[in-house]
Amino acid sequence: MGFNTCKALLLQEYELVRRAASLQDAIQSAVKSREWTGFEGHFTALNNIEAELAALETERERLFAAWGGAAENAPNLGDDKGRFYAFAARLPLAERNELTA
Repeated sequence: MGFNTCKALLLQEYELVRRAASLQDAIQSAVKSREWTGFEGHFTALNNIEAELAALETERERLFAAWGGAAENAPNLGDDKGRFYAFAARLPLAERNELTA
């Protein structure tokens, strides 16, 4: 369950970051061409993505903590990258390779 949940969370985060980058491109294009119609909508969409990312991040941190990758369980792995690898290290090799790729 941990692998599938983590993979799904990371894929969702990736998709949200991709959408945010696309919105940033749209904002930059709108500014360059002085297209102000619907301009505020871009920022509303970015704020929504930010909220979704924050929720996914909280869920990911909860997952890592449940699997023993929390900072209090592994003080030398207190950053996000360290907790991710502590989580991944507990997975079978094939799943670990897929997740860390």
